[in-house]
Amino acid sequence: MKGDIHVMPATGKRWAVDVESTEQSVVFYDTEQEAIDAGKAKARRNQVELLIHGLDGRVRERDMHGRNPRKNWG
Repeated sequence: MKGDIHVMPATGKRWAVDVESTEQSVVFYDTEQEAIDAGKAKARRNQVELLIHGLDGRVRERDMHGRNPRKNWG
């Protein structure tokens, strides 16, 4: 299974897009919106979940792409 995509604040007022559980490099963006747009596109392509973190580091938004967790709930 491919790793979920995380959009999170990085140092120097930049934003990072990271792929969970892979050796892919973290990609940095100058704005939050650029990072979110890139993360959404990558999550759609890979059919994984996008998790957007706030400045406090906590997940503030989740977006599922290609997976329906309700199908696994019995």
